[in-house]
Amino acid sequence: MFGSETLNVLRHSSLHSTSVRDRCTYRILLCLNYKRFRVVCIWSGCILATGTVMMSWFLVGQERDCELQPRWFVTMATLPWCLAMVLLFLPMMFGYGGLLQKFLTHRLWVGSSKLVFGAYLVGPLVVAISNAIQETPRSINGVAFFYNAWGNITFSMVIALLFHLVIEQPTMFLTRDVT
Repeated sequence: MFGSETLNVLRHSSLHSTSVRDRCTYRILLCLNYKRFRVVCIWSGCILATGTVMMSWFLVGQERDCELQPRWFVTMATLPWCLAMVLLFLPMMFGYGGLLQKFLTHRLWVGSSKLVFGAYLVGPLVVAISNAIQETPRSINGVAFFYNAWGNITFSMVIALLFHLVIEQPTMFLTRDVT
């Protein structure tokens, strides 16, 4: 007598008492329970990311012929790229993803991820200092750009490594001893 009708009333009232964000997350979790949905998400993300990269390469080659298409695509390319990343990583955020998730969350990446994140934080300062030290204006050619870019990247990684060894490691040892 009270079985399914009571369950429907409880489910209906709980959905209306929660926020829109909670309902959206609940619906995504329900969809992610189905393996077919997860597979479609990951493969459509791969296809969309590959299509975005291929389209940008194609339009860069066509840039001399028509000026409107490449500019439009460069302006709008971030939207499909971000959508591709969401489709790729959405199942992994909720605990699915299989071998790809195991590969991306492996212990091997911990050290390099700390260094790359440190270089990401230090990079703008290195580029600003490099540009401020330059006495003559920079010429735009491939060799000079390659030399300056790799010099900045290398210097950023060295500074990130020094910060890791001088600041982060001792702090980690101190907090480990306190707890």
